[in-house]
Amino acid sequence: PIEVIALESEKDSLLEKYKEPYLLFPEDRKFPIRMKDDIPHKWIQTGPSNSFHGKAMRNEYYVFQIGVFAARSDVENLSVEFQQDSSQAGEGSIIDNLHFTCFNTAGVDPYGTPFTKHLSLKQGGVQALWIGVDIPENTEAGTYSSEIIIKARGFEDQTVACHIEINNEIISDRGDAEPWRHSRLRWLNSTAGLDDEPVK
Repeated sequence: PIEVIALESEKDSLLEKYKEPYLLFPEDRKFPIRMKDDIPHKWIQTGPSNSFHGKAMRNEYYVFQIGVFAARSDVENLSVEFQQDSSQAGEGSIIDNLHFTCFNTAGVDPYGTPFTKHLSLKQGGVQALWIGVDIPENTEAGTYSSEIIIKARGFEDQTVACHIEINNEIISDRGDAEPWRHSRLRWLNSTAGLDDEPVK
């Protein structure tokens, strides 16, 4: 469903309903966003959203996406920030911002040096922002909320409320044995092998 192209008439109806310069479409990892020049029919049905709900396990490296559609103009200097939901309080109710990564805008290069990257989109283009959340094994079961702030030059920031429900089950390999989980994306930022010690 994520690879069925929307009709032009459907796209026109979407743009008539939503007036923002760019639209956000949070997506589960089960539906990888692959098309860069067309929006899928699925987005016509669901519409844009500023909220994401996911389910994960303890010790899992959990991955999801936010699709950005440059609906009305070019989008320049696209960047992502993470912020704790200030409405949550109490020990165990928050996953620290340091556990979040956007693989499209930040990472570690082959020499172990951190880098940041700003993205740009031509009008009509689509960009998938892949987000990773490192969930520690000692995390208590429950629902955790954070805010993902999408920034672009010349436009107001947009915020996606991210809610992840973590069950009490522990996954032993971070999810790497099941490719559909996309947990191996964190390997892009691995520093294994950069020193002179043998890799475990």
